[in-house]
Amino acid sequence: MQIDLGKIKIAWKGAYDPEATYERDDAVFYDGSSFIFVGTDPKTGVDPTDTATWNIMAQGYAQSKLVWAGGPNGHSHASAAGSSLDISSTHVEADPAYASVDNSVITIQKPGFYRVGGYVMQHTNSGHRYFQIRHNANTVQYNYMYGAYWMTTTADYTAYFNEGDTISFHAWATGTNLYAAHSHGYYTRFFLTYMGD
Repeated sequence: MQIDLGKIKIAWKGAYDPEATYERDDAVFYDGSSFIFVGTDPKTGVDPTDTATWNIMAQGYAQSKLVWAGGPNGHSHASAAGSSLDISSTHVEADPAYASVDNSVITIQKPGFYRVGGYVMQHTNSGHRYFQIRHNANTVQYNYMYGAYWMTTTADYTAYFNEGDTISFHAWATGTNLYAAHSHGYYTRFFLTYMGD
């Protein structure tokens, strides 16, 4: 078998660069996959999701992306049912292409599958502890505990989110010596991860 190297036309360009100009048979790596330029005229700034200009050569897999991580800015002693948690203490700033965070609400900017979760440490001497994750004000994770003085609750939720959808965390406690969410020493933390579309 002979291969005429003069007829191999693919020109590998490495990672896609939105400022580069690409022409027919240029190939790039983008979002875990490789693509080949099939447009008739050279173009700049047309990313490989444009199927009129690019074809997929080798399908990779979507890589998850940590979009935000944070938690309460201080101890929450909330006892009112449904109390929302302030999550303005940020450890990974929200990526504005995916989500925005405003005090106690995360708003999705890019539609797709997201995973949201984390843990909250709570305390009461003689009462109950509650923890919820809400998607568009609908409770999708709900934890309730009575008895032990201290407890750490975890929650994990994966779903498709549309642009404008919201996520919020809610914690409250009843009884005495309340810690609806204990943040000292990072005892209460949450995360948001983009999983793909």
